[in-house]
Amino acid sequence: MDLIWGLPAHPLTVHAPIVLIPLVTLGAIIIAMSATLRYRYDILTAILAVAAMVSTFVANQSGEAFTERLGLEKAIEKHQGLAGTTLILTVALAVMVLVNVGASRLDATRNSTLVTSVLPVVSACLGVLATIWMVRTGHEGATLVWENVVE
Repeated sequence: MDLIWGLPAHPLTVHAPIVLIPLVTLGAIIIAMSATLRYRYDILTAILAVAAMVSTFVANQSGEAFTERLGLEKAIEKHQGLAGTTLILTVALAVMVLVNVGASRLDATRNSTLVTSVLPVVSACLGVLATIWMVRTGHEGATLVWENVVE
């Protein structure tokens, strides 16, 4: 995906992960901290996690197409590396949230330590990492665009 209505897709598509990844992280933290809130927000968090994963993939693909169109492969290597790591972390986060939600729904009466403590904490930690990498990726991209414009 290169263009949307004649405009470069990448600057448009990056905004979805910027919003969704921190929302999933917040949901994962809520799920980890409160059993009561876990059942209220787990399905919503899982839906947002899948949306974050898909939107991060779309942003990544549109960025690669944008790079090829502009011929800037060498200039943005760091940004591309960070984006690749962000995608991996977001996929891991989505998978872990889905496993967490599925396990907690299936284990609702037993309350095993794995389901009530380990999986939620791992999900929250992955969310924090994905958010940090998303911020780093966005900062690097913004620096590439704006460093010679704003002094």
